[in-house]
Amino acid sequence: MNELYTVEKTDSRFPERLRILPDGPERIFVRGQLPDSGPSAAIVGARMCTSYGRTHARALAAYLAAHGVDVISGLALGVDGAAHTGALEVCEHFMTLF
Repeated sequence: MNELYTVEKTDSRFPERLRILPDGPERIFVRGQLPDSGPSAAIVGARMCTSYGRTHARALAAYLAAHGVDVISGLALGVDGAAHTGALEVCEHFMTLF
């Protein structure tokens, strides 16, 4: 399993899209590989969402991930977690093909 590590804003690996934000984070926590500068989408929403919100966040994230879009969120419960579940299911599916 990939270990969790911290990337500081002063580190060359820190994503440029975050570095230029005036109120961006000073550090990020990473597990796995940082995304390149390709397309990405943030899917965030309510922690106490409806089943409709969870279902569609998961489906949208799966669709985006299957088409090469990095899915980003804060990993909170609800919509955020459903989005990551959808994206990870697609990744796991593709990994079984190789």
